[in-house]
Amino acid sequence: MSSFTTALQLEFDYEGDPKRPFILTTAFTYRIGNDEYRWVTVPVGFRTDFASIPRPFRNIFSPTGRYGKPAVCHDYLYNRGWIGQLFIDDLTGDTFEHHTYPTRKEADDILMEGMKVLGVGRMTRFCVYWAVRIGGRGEF
Repeated sequence: MSSFTTALQLEFDYEGDPKRPFILTTAFTYRIGNDEYRWVTVPVGFRTDFASIPRPFRNIFSPTGRYGKPAVCHDYLYNRGWIGQLFIDDLTGDTFEHHTYPTRKEADDILMEGMKVLGVGRMTRFCVYWAVRIGGRGEF
């Protein structure tokens, strides 16, 4: 079942990149969908701005709103982050890990799913999701 399995711990870096002033101090993991074997782990040291909300809309949507955790995962995926998946060999029981780079739509859908997990209201989810679908930019 979808869930954030670790706490989001970060610090504000006054002297670093002003566009991404927050730095993760511990790895942060989100389990994707109903498959307990897929996840996103944002590594220590990753820099984020949470949600990239344009200034005119910040009175309505805060960059660090309730959707902050999914926004950090989304930032990571947009910046060449990967999705992990665990496979189990039915014959031997051996396990192995596989990493894939998501499409832009997959990253956006994970953002939407994470917002649902945290109980973000439907209208807010819709606005945030469609803002990234229309205007999101990453290193794809």
